[in-house]
Amino acid sequence: MKTKKNLISFSLTLVVLISTPFGFTVLMGSEWIDWVFISSLIITTSIIFFNLSGDGLIGRLDKSTVQGKTGISAVIDNGAEIINLPFSFYVSLLFTIGSLFLFLIH
Repeated sequence: MKTKKNLISFSLTLVVLISTPFGFTVLMGSEWIDWVFISSLIITTSIIFFNLSGDGLIGRLDKSTVQGKTGISAVIDNGAEIINLPFSFYVSLLFTIGSLFLFLIH
């Protein structure tokens, strides 16, 4: 079951990674290779962002601001960051690294 889920995740991730630069190409009137690295980097960053849980930088700043203004002690847990990276992240990361080499060669 897990391999079937990974295969679906792999396929969908590749479709998104390959088709997104085509959208930029049509909008900007340039070549696919010009946008493949930037779009894959944005997609990889988005995957990381949406899979973070816990208090991030904004949450910690907010708690420390409340503590500074009101004097109420807020618990700031610096070790609460939990990153559960899905299989699509690794696919996207490999594609991004490959697209970087293509971009540098081009």
